[in-house]
Amino acid sequence: MRRLVLWDVDGTLVLFGGLGRQAFADAFVTIAGRPASGVALAVIETAGRTDPEIALEFLAMHGIADGEARLDAFNAALVEALAAKATLLREHGRALPGVEQALAAVQRLPGVVQSLLTGNLEANAVLKLGTFGLDRYIDFEVGAYGSDHRDRPRLVEVARGKATGK
Repeated sequence: MRRLVLWDVDGTLVLFGGLGRQAFADAFVTIAGRPASGVALAVIETAGRTDPEIALEFLAMHGIADGEARLDAFNAALVEALAAKATLLREHGRALPGVEQALAAVQRLPGVVQSLLTGNLEANAVLKLGTFGLDRYIDFEVGAYGSDHRDRPRLVEVARGKATGK
């Protein structure tokens, strides 16, 4: 019997000191053609939410009524914005203490596959873990991401489905 271990990314495996919020602001400039409000960046709760859910709230706070129609473009801009910060991620981010050892220990367990359950878009999750070489422990194919579904509680079903091939 195969067991699936799912990790969250931000605050569980890695920290990036606000660079994710900056990427949202950069993506907004790409989509809206104007700077984002610093207040919106500060007040939007991001913990435990998916990037698409955050993006829709962020767009609505800036008076963008057709956020749903712009969501795919915003997600693409968010991936580009974070990729453009790759050097800053290395300089200002970090893997949390003991994370690499924990991932390595779980990898050695027979019949265990480890992946991610995160609100991050898949490309951003891969980038964040790859920044510190943690990607070698993760089977990204069976993970569940904000790019799979915007409702975070549904991501458990997504990961189970991918792991079992259903």
